[in-house]
Amino acid sequence: MGYQLFYYEDMQLPIEARWFLWQWERHTGLHASIEATVNALLAQLKMPLRQGQKTLLELKKAGVIEAIPVAKGRGRPSYRYRVAPTLLATLKALPNEEISLSDRIEYISHYDPLAVSVPAKAPSQNVAKVTVSSASHEEASAHAESSSPEPSGDDKEKTKLPLSVRQPNLHHSHRRKEQLTRANRLVLMVLLARSEVPGIVTDLSLITLQRLTGMSTSQLAGQLKKLKTLGIIAYHQPGQAGMLLGKRMTSIYLLNLAHPLLGNPESNVVALYFPTPSRNVGTELNHGLIDALMAYGVCLKYEDFLIERYNKLNPTSAGTKRSDQAAMPTYIFNQLNVMEELEKKLEENKKARIYAEILLPLLHHLSPSIRAFAETCNTSQADWLRAHVHAEAMQMLSTQWRTLCDDEPLPNAPDAQLDPEAALRHQLAHHLAKSFHGQLRCLADRHHDIDFDALHYTLTPARDRHGRPYPAWSLRGHVLHNNDEAYLPSGIITDTSVPYDLTTYWQAHRAKHLPR
Repeated sequence: MGYQLFYYEDMQLPIEARWFLWQWERHTGLHASIEATVNALLAQLKMPLRQGQKTLLELKKAGVIEAIPVAKGRGRPSYRYRVAPTLLATLKALPNEEISLSDRIEYISHYDPLAVSVPAKAPSQNVAKVTVSSASHEEASAHAESSSPEPSGDDKEKTKLPLSVRQPNLHHSHRRKEQLTRANRLVLMVLLARSEVPGIVTDLSLITLQRLTGMSTSQLAGQLKKLKTLGIIAYHQPGQAGMLLGKRMTSIYLLNLAHPLLGNPESNVVALYFPTPSRNVGTELNHGLIDALMAYGVCLKYEDFLIERYNKLNPTSAGTKRSDQAAMPTYIFNQLNVMEELEKKLEENKKARIYAEILLPLLHHLSPSIRAFAETCNTSQADWLRAHVHAEAMQMLSTQWRTLCDDEPLPNAPDAQLDPEAALRHQLAHHLAKSFHGQLRCLADRHHDIDFDALHYTLTPARDRHGRPYPAWSLRGHVLHNNDEAYLPSGIITDTSVPYDLTTYWQAHRAKHLPR
């Protein structure tokens, strides 16, 4: 099976057309032609009749599908349908690598509309059968109405179908909210296909996702909202314009691979929870790593600011003691008071920097980049960087398990002298991955029946059993294929925090004291 459709960018190819072509790819492959009547073609592709006819007509008009008549004597006209050679040539040039989550894509490719709970009544014998061939739907309806006598008032009540039969969508509205539509499914399939590692998408901008699905901005926003509401998208960090630490700020998606609607709810093998302290209490590593980086940069800048003010005071007061207060001039006494306040601020600043260093890797060699980052980064950019570092750490944990056992740098690690911004991002993610790796190895030493090296990891905000946000981060390890894998009970890790609110510190001192 080919997956080039998930790399084909064309806003002129709408969602229904893409679904039509994808079902064709699943059925015979796009390179194979199909000889059938219209109804038989739509039946093979599992397309609803009315929507399928409309989509097929639009594809033919756009030159995407060609229909060659086939002479078969009497009966409904038959055609040999094929995908246009120009589109096939375009798709051939696109990537077609095997997708690790192909079984999830195949599962959600089966679209079965909700069944009607009440069986429909048999049609009245006085209603003529109408065969729709070249006649339009409106002509067929008019012919059916003219062929049947007008029922009386009592007959109207007897022949009136229940609402559950005539309007199944309304009858099942509560269930439809928990189901996936074709549009939901196509967006989800694109995300699954474009995952760098299973369940993590980091290099897919919003405009690219629009081109891959043929949706407008509002349409795509609606589909993403439903996927987030259902919990299939466990976390979404919207992208922003520009770059941060040398990286373009594209959208980041983390998928819940254990969601029942993805067909493998038993894939979640390991789950660890890291509670997040409330503000003014402490800073937790997973949530507060970027706050620690900001605090570290602010502390460096603030220390320079305080020392400069301290040195500007009259040097003659530097050696003066407060015991000489009666004999000293008033201005020297005031200078001593200011110097004493500056010393207290320097001490508090040193305390904040020490706590930040506890959460951070060794970054002294990257101090200039950190200072520049702390001066320009705002809160929304810090949130994006947190999501990016989390995603990078999960990629390292999923693909470099054995390498993380050593203290050596990972392969292809950026050179701090050549690209300090990329090196800073890498070291933050590597530090976080090493922290998780150590905690998971403690479990691995006690549970030899689980292959931690073969798991794929995601880090997302935790939710309770009702889907409500919970003040913690959840690290989950997934298996792509269940082979009698063992399962661990959920664990809670509480030793990754420092008793200092670094977020409040950097936000307050950068806004009030640091020149920008």
